[in-house]
Amino acid sequence: DKLLITMNASGSHVNTSYVDGSVFANAAAVPSVISVYDPLHPGNYQFINNTQEINPVPQLFYITNVGTIDRLSGNIRLDYTLAKGLTLSPYANATRSTTIRNIYYPPGNLVQAIGDDFQYTPTLTGQGDVDKGTLTNSTRTMGATVGYKATFGGSRVSLLGGYEYNKFETTGVRVGAHSFYNINLPDENINGANAISSKDISSYDQPSKLQSWFGRAEYNLNDKYYLTGNVRYDWSNKLGLNGQSGVFPSIDAAWAISNEDFMKGVQWISSLKIRGGYDQIGNQGAIDA
Repeated sequence: DKLLITMNASGSHVNTSYVDGSVFANAAAVPSVISVYDPLHPGNYQFINNTQEINPVPQLFYITNVGTIDRLSGNIRLDYTLAKGLTLSPYANATRSTTIRNIYYPPGNLVQAIGDDFQYTPTLTGQGDVDKGTLTNSTRTMGATVGYKATFGGSRVSLLGGYEYNKFETTGVRVGAHSFYNINLPDENINGANAISSKDISSYDQPSKLQSWFGRAEYNLNDKYYLTGNVRYDWSNKLGLNGQSGVFPSIDAAWAISNEDFMKGVQWISSLKIRGGYDQIGNQGAIDA
């Protein structure tokens, strides 16, 4: 009865097909007097070169833009009762996902290049072009908390303290290849290309760490008066050497007016509470490591 173990694990595999969002804008912007098909070669799509738009139909149907996403995740948590009201809870979880992307542009001048997962847009040769890439994201978390709960007459107290370590990593590699002698094969191997430049090869590795110490205290008197205080210390290597850590306190109080004796005769109010607080928060999510 003292130890509770909670575990979860899951995995998924998804096949995806992507659509270039610009085809919808082009479909709306191309003048209606311009035909989708070439009037001189019926059955072939028309190359539009006298407007800023492109023919959206071959852009939609000719480009092969597919991929797969594999995802694994798992977590474990132990809750051990050290004494009455006192619980130790270590935990750990991990998530890993891998995305494989293949973009193929067939020979011809009817399609335009689109951005890939690396925000790179290749220069097309019109003789068959390939853009392949792999992107992996992983997150690992481990930590522990100690919690204490007790009741003293009309007072209830809840205390929590803990530590958490997070490691995030994003890695990837992409290769672009061009000029396949007009071979129209969506899964064309990279080694069949006749042109690969330094701009066509790139890699990406972005690890980061976040460590946190935190504490919380809650006090409740007769379900009428509430007081909560939090403090958190975070350290992140994504920040500059002179500002990698910070302390973030918060405090709030609440008064459940509807639970007061003088409100018992007020039938048209079921719940009325006044709450106020002060918080300091930080956000490292928008910063690259």
